[in-house]
Amino acid sequence: KFWFTGMKSGIQMVNAFLGLALLLAPGVSRAADSTPRGWTTDSVMARSRAILSGKELLICFTWEVECQASRQFIRHYLSDHGLTRHLQSTYELVLVDLSGRSDHDQSHLLRDEYTVSTFPTIVLADGGGMPWAFTGLRPGSVEDFKRHLDDLWYQEAERRTLLAEAGELTGTERAEVLAESLPSLGKPRTAHFYGDMMREAIALDPNHEIAAVSRLATQLRDLKYNESMQALEIEEDWDGMIACTNSYIAANEMDDSRRQIALMNRYVIHRRLSDLEGAWKTL
Repeated sequence: KFWFTGMKSGIQMVNAFLGLALLLAPGVSRAADSTPRGWTTDSVMARSRAILSGKELLICFTWEVECQASRQFIRHYLSDHGLTRHLQSTYELVLVDLSGRSDHDQSHLLRDEYTVSTFPTIVLADGGGMPWAFTGLRPGSVEDFKRHLDDLWYQEAERRTLLAEAGELTGTERAEVLAESLPSLGKPRTAHFYGDMMREAIALDPNHEIAAVSRLATQLRDLKYNESMQALEIEEDWDGMIACTNSYIAANEMDDSRRQIALMNRYVIHRRLSDLEGAWKTL
């Protein structure tokens, strides 16, 4: 779960969970041999094959037993043999279904690795597992979905071409290309997976000449806040979370929308503590 900022604000996060709840329905047991043809459940083996073959990875996270949307997604998209054959030319296909899995199962560890919180979610990644796009259930036909995935791959190919150009550049020119070459995963995810690339761009632009590079520092600060909040939540240090949020607000220049999102985090914590006075003051 991300606290704060770019991927989901406090209100948006609540709406996302409400939307997911509407999809929950009495489950069905997942048969051991019901994995769609052409897909594997072995993510480690799929990564090995992708590295050897030069293919990309397409990892689909579902929760079939509990989530009606996941069952529909598997039935209408993943089980379509034409779509599977089309995707196999570019990807090793991995199905990660969390139904009946313990929190320490490899499937949950992989979900945590890719910060997946809603289902179904598709992660598109290179052979080493570095993600470059996230998507999920969309309205439309199988052909519409195929075109959507093709568009994402074309965009990624263009991004890699642009990134290759940075290899010959130095200084602020390289910084600008690096900033433009970051994939659009949502601010927390982009900073989480491409933080090293962001920090390199920032170091190459010490005088803050490039606006796109200057914005990267904000994303990295947001990520640090998010990670601190996650650690404090695990420890159930609610007072620490409030103090962390207050420090985050005080230390960063924020426009009204970002400040409002941070305050919504604080409101949620006060409500969790049944501190209605604190919640009311925050509102």
